[in-house]
Amino acid sequence: MPKRARSGTGFAWLGRDNDEIASLWQTIDLPNNTLVLRYWVRIESPDTNCSGAADIAGVLLDFAPDDLLVTLDAFPLCVSTATNGYVERLVDLTPYHGRRATLEFVGYTNESNPSSLLIDDIMIEASSSFNAEAAAP
Repeated sequence: MPKRARSGTGFAWLGRDNDEIASLWQTIDLPNNTLVLRYWVRIESPDTNCSGAADIAGVLLDFAPDDLLVTLDAFPLCVSTATNGYVERLVDLTPYHGRRATLEFVGYTNESNPSSLLIDDIMIEASSSFNAEAAAP
């Protein structure tokens, strides 16, 4: 399947090589609202190992200089988590509202069968409420 954006023309592509650590980040100011991080991912992987030293991806918030690093989302990149196209993921950011942080998407591949993580349409939205069950992929 060719690599393409979910919408528009640009997207982020992490992974695709052995022993790779890839990331993209941006410093953001989180407003004083109920907030939801909404983003879309496409996972491609020939890797059958979904545990241990498997390929993995995550979303982090780094509150420097407070030395506080929060994992917002983490998931393996393997055959059983591969997606057929883009799927939406949602994360509640409300506990961190009113703060400045660096939002970071990371991907790690081990020494064999490298996975690819495509990321598109990243947005932070104000929400009247957040339903964790509805957010589960």
